[in-house]
Amino acid sequence: MGFDDSSLAVATEVKLTSVNHPKMEMGIEAAKWIVSAVENKNNRRPSIVYEPELVVRNSTAPFVKVQS
Repeated sequence: MGFDDSSLAVATEVKLTSVNHPKMEMGIEAAKWIVSAVENKNNRRPSIVYEPELVVRNSTAPFVKVQS
């Protein structure tokens, strides 16, 4: 299982299930924060919570409930 859905997740015969997150959006927001900090703007940015997306591939199998 991967955590960033990089291009390596599909580079092998067994495609890796991974969690995808908005890399570009996160980078843009980080750059805005850095510029604001360098310019000594005293406005604290609120925390940003990103919704991850599970990308299921053939490295994982469906859950099967075992009867007891």
